[in-house]
Amino acid sequence: MNGLILGLSLLLSSAEEVCHFEQAMNQFKAANYEAASKQFMKCDVKNEYKKEAVFFLGISFRHLGNHLEAIKQLKRAQVLDPNNLNASNELAVTYEQSKLLLKAQEVYEDVLTRKPKNFAARLGKARMLHWRGKVNEAIEQYKNILLDEPDNIAVKLGLGFALISDYELIEAKANFNAVLSHDKGNESANSGKAMLEKITKNKLQVKHQFSSEQRTQVKSTSFYYQHQNGYKSSWGASYIYNNLGLNPIPESGIRENRAIDKELALFTNYNFTPKFNGMFKVAERSRSDKNDILKYQYELGYRFNESLSGHFGQISEWSNKKLLNNLTFAGAEYTKFGIYSLSAQMYFSSDEEFGDSHSVSLKYKKYFSERMWGQVGLSQRFAATEKATTVFGKYSWQYNERTSVFVDAVGNLNDEQSTLGLGINYAF
Repeated sequence: MNGLILGLSLLLSSAEEVCHFEQAMNQFKAANYEAASKQFMKCDVKNEYKKEAVFFLGISFRHLGNHLEAIKQLKRAQVLDPNNLNASNELAVTYEQSKLLLKAQEVYEDVLTRKPKNFAARLGKARMLHWRGKVNEAIEQYKNILLDEPDNIAVKLGLGFALISDYELIEAKANFNAVLSHDKGNESANSGKAMLEKITKNKLQVKHQFSSEQRTQVKSTSFYYQHQNGYKSSWGASYIYNNLGLNPIPESGIRENRAIDKELALFTNYNFTPKFNGMFKVAERSRSDKNDILKYQYELGYRFNESLSGHFGQISEWSNKKLLNNLTFAGAEYTKFGIYSLSAQMYFSSDEEFGDSHSVSLKYKKYFSERMWGQVGLSQRFAATEKATTVFGKYSWQYNERTSVFVDAVGNLNDEQSTLGLGINYAF
């Protein structure tokens, strides 16, 4: 009797381990990857479906978010079936999702050495070139694919976004329009066009500032205008009328030494490459003592990757052909897009009138939603004769597609001076 029971239990256990490959595939197609992976693991030990089971097991693990196990299984699939280029392409996709972009590109290139016209590998390589900052190479790769696949939507979308990165916005728009002519509801194409509109919009900002002593009286008014000139460059102008008795403190929190009555500034920005940009600004500053100042500024910025960027620049102030101050600054910013950003900036000032000093400024910016963000910061200035601590904050709210309003506050803790600013940004 006991033998019969043992035999039945072994039979049931054996039945549970039977490979049902078709059932596993049905679960896979239904996106039930957990159940599918369990079935594929049973088939992994069976010779009949072993190659296929290991291949789909790797993809299932990727969908479940287990990239390490997915990579392991897809490498096994390559060994079990060396002629299955899909295994290599899926391995490359898994590397992509793991942010191992160079490894992904190497796998795609390996596929292309074996089959130069493999579409998935050609498209994957173009993506990797773009994401790794090799934008011109990516554009060339996309255009080569289009010669063989002139109507392929995925290629046109990829090319469109690569062209945006290279500021070839007219051609990028043509690619998105070509997709929308066949598929009006294509989310990626509509997203690309929305990105284009945001990049090419002109900007206008008006801001009023109040001092801590007289909050009911407008003490400083500023206007800022930027025009998108072509697609790689822009120019603009700003104007400040100031009756604060001290300089309005900019968003950096670093108050400048010399109070001004008026300032008219002209500036231009240029994107040399998708990662490298520059800015030049000249300002004429009027003062009540008639010792007017001419201010020159340049700034260079470089984006190392999708999150980290850095910049370097100098400001020089001249009065009656005499150099008053030479300010050098450098900084870095780390950004999690749509979530937060952290930035730090160092200033080194060599000033004829107020002496040498150096400052550090730290900022934290938090995105609460697509329409709202806030920022807080602290700057500390060190000099032979003074030490100044400044705190600042800003809150911005998107009123509609074109208009946002903001409030900012800046306070100097050492002299108990503060300003409150109210402003509006308009894009058109």
